[in-house]
Formats: sequence, C-alpha cells, structure tokens
Amino acid sequence: KIDHMVPDHNFLFPEFEIVTETEDEILPEVVEMEDYSEVTGSMGGIPEEELDSMAKHESKEDHIFQKFKSKIALEPEQILRYGRGIKPIWISGENIPQEKDIPDCPCGAKRIFEFQVMPQLLNHLKADRLGRSIDWGVLAVFTCAESCSLGSGYTEEFVWKQDVTDTP
Repeated sequence: KIDHMVPDHNFLFPEFEIVTETEDEILPEVVEMEDYSEVTGSMGGIPEEELDSMAKHESKEDHIFQKFKSKIALEPEQILRYGRGIKPIWISGENIPQEKDIPDCPCGAKRIFEFQVMPQLLNHLKADRLGRSIDWGVLAVFTCAESCSLGSGYTEEFVWKQDVTDTP
C-alpha cells in the first residue's frame, strides 16, 4: 500500500544510510605533493615569469576554495564533517560568520561549531531534479558549548548557511 502514497510536497528525498567514520590523518606533505603534481602536470609548459605573475594575483578567495577542494578530495563522498569546537572548512571567503553573528544559546552560553553538512549531499538527494532550487555551499551547525538541556530533551541549535554564489 505504500506504493500508492502521494507526498503532499515536492521535497521528498530518497532514503539513505549515513555511515560515519573517523577521518584518517593524512600527512600535509602528501597532500602538498599531490597538489604540486596536479599543478605541474597541467602547467608544466608555462614560462616561469607567467607562473610568478599568476601566483601574485591569487586571491584569498582562491586560496580558501583550494583548501576546501583539497580537503574534500581526500573523501569526495563525504556529506558530514563532525568536529565539536574546531573550525569548519568554508567553501568561500564570503559570508563567513564572526563570533557576533552566532547567537548565544537560550541558556546564556556561547554556541560553538559542532558539524557541517557538505554540498555533496545535494548530489545524493538528487535535489536538481525537484523542479525547485535548493543549494548551499556549507551548512555549519553551532550548538551550546555547555550542551544544555532546556527541559524537553530537544534544544534548537543555530545553522549558518554559506552559499557558493552571492545569490540567496
């Protein structure tokens, strides 16, 4: 009988299981060598003067996005990154929250970063086939630093949405 059920909205996503694993620590030197190989492989024939000029014009934005891409390349299917109290990896240098942008918990404690939802989730959900637009670069979830419980067992947390582009 479930086959005959019709959803009352267009955002009905397929069901998946989320497998959680600890991210293996990869030596930074290995990542740097892989990045170097990619760059030299594609730019090996460019004169050194031109490469120097390109390096001088690399923006902070380019650096942040490259850092994001390098981290994601280690585990391209990753849809969640958990790390209570660490810094999230941002997809862009735009719209990064400052401490004042993150509201305190209703208990009065500060909120800290706990996990982020990655844009790869959109591919798994096949969100581009829904006829409506849904998009994000990073969804960063900030939770109570004191892990409070306000009575009901559930506490509303704060999500910061960082888009890939400037359009809301």
